[in-house]
Amino acid sequence: PLPSAMALAIPGHGGGEANKTAGQLIGSPPLPPPSVLDGFPDPERIEQRRKEYLKSLQEQVRQQVHTLTQKHQANLEYLRAKNDQCKRQAHASIDQELVKQEMEVDR
Repeated sequence: PLPSAMALAIPGHGGGEANKTAGQLIGSPPLPPPSVLDGFPDPERIEQRRKEYLKSLQEQVRQQVHTLTQKHQANLEYLRAKNDQCKRQAHASIDQELVKQEMEVDR
């Protein structure tokens, strides 16, 4: 009789050991593939970051509204001061014209 393939196998190079290892690999459950979501933040973290970003935007809006309000007030004060100056100049001019007319009448 011819020797079997097992008998011809060289120790450490296949043969019975290969079958034993293959049997263990076949019998053990396969490893699951890595998740495609590995490295992505979880929904709770996303929600937390969304809330932080929203809070940041609200703070920026608050600061910009404050700045615009200050600029608006400064513009109003400037316009009022300019208006008061124009009124004083107009009154002075009218008063000067009145004095001139009175002097002409007194002649």
